[in-house]
Amino acid sequence: MIVEKYRVNSDEISVKAAGSEISSVRKKNITKTGIRVYDGKHVGVSGWLGEVGEKTALTRAKAALSGGIDYPFTPAAKIKDSRRIGEKLFDDSGFILEMESLAAWLKKEFPQFIFSSPGLKMETSSVSLSNDTGLDLRSEISAAGIEFLYKLKTSGSIMDGYFGHVGKNWDMTAYKNYAAGILSAHLNEIALPAEGKMPVVFSTGDGLILGKLIRELNPKIYGSGASLFSGKSGHMLFSEKFSVFHSRNMENIFLPFFDAEGTIPEHGQFAFIKNGIFISPYTDKRYAAQYGLPLTAAAEADYDGIPQPSIGRLEFGRSGKTIKELLGGRKAVFVLIASGGDYTPDGGFGTPVQTSFLFDGEKLLGRLPELQLKSHLNNMFGGDFIGVSEDPVMPLSTDRYLAAEMEVRRL
Repeated sequence: MIVEKYRVNSDEISVKAAGSEISSVRKKNITKTGIRVYDGKHVGVSGWLGEVGEKTALTRAKAALSGGIDYPFTPAAKIKDSRRIGEKLFDDSGFILEMESLAAWLKKEFPQFIFSSPGLKMETSSVSLSNDTGLDLRSEISAAGIEFLYKLKTSGSIMDGYFGHVGKNWDMTAYKNYAAGILSAHLNEIALPAEGKMPVVFSTGDGLILGKLIRELNPKIYGSGASLFSGKSGHMLFSEKFSVFHSRNMENIFLPFFDAEGTIPEHGQFAFIKNGIFISPYTDKRYAAQYGLPLTAAAEADYDGIPQPSIGRLEFGRSGKTIKELLGGRKAVFVLIASGGDYTPDGGFGTPVQTSFLFDGEKLLGRLPELQLKSHLNNMFGGDFIGVSEDPVMPLSTDRYLAAEMEVRRL
């Protein structure tokens, strides 16, 4: 019998903003610990909150073995590693003062808008996984998540846009410059130069364009034959400029360097699509074994749950060029908010765009009218794919620009 401990701690201060002012502060420090017991065929799991409860949880986990949860996989063993990135940027009072100063600046410099935020956060998160066969892994990440929503005072919308930053560093001047670029462009209404096919730019952190990829890379869907990628491992499906990784590079993705089963990907990442060639869906130990697939370190779990496959966050292969170089002198549509769009089952893509800007690769030139985008998965990441930039969306960001040709129409 192997006993394994999975512990997650979050130490966070969160500042809420409403009506362009700081309205509340919340602080939490929560530790959650799970116990997993393996007998070679099954697993039993239990857990507790706080520092006390291990003995009772272990008893419950052993009893849960009789529940017959199948897990005939060998737990990770004889690996010891500890990694940390980031430092606490401020003490609690310093962070509150910094956010108050930022909110006051936004209110003063851009009185045309109302600003809010559900949570301006500074957090240190730690995850550890250890067992009695020599596994001892620990990850600790300190980062800030500072995102404001904005709306024009004359607007009837709930929000008109946002600007944010998630990362281990902070620079007030860089953040203000980024916010000012978006807000100034929003105030400058301009026309769409022409309709038809043109470059469209997203942030790589935008979930809209990733939705279909995430669905098709699901191992259960892939194994059932229902994925567009089923049976196509080794096939060239997209542009040779297009690569997609599951990354556990803590510097860029802010995930632990190991997954919930203790798997550490070689070189910190696994390529699902490399230079346009499809390789594999994401997997945990169960789905890798069931379908004879590579193990991609994509297991996640609640502190007291059974590991399950999860894609985490995708990272894109970069072009080695800036977004200005990729656009080659052309102007593009930079998409900030696109809600209500989706993919068809065969990969067709369409979405209305509520907030976007005309972009020259260096500056947002002005706010465009509401638009409609149309493309197809095979086109936007195939022949119409322009590339992913080396330069970040803002100086502090880990997100890059992703550009592709799409059909653009005014609504």
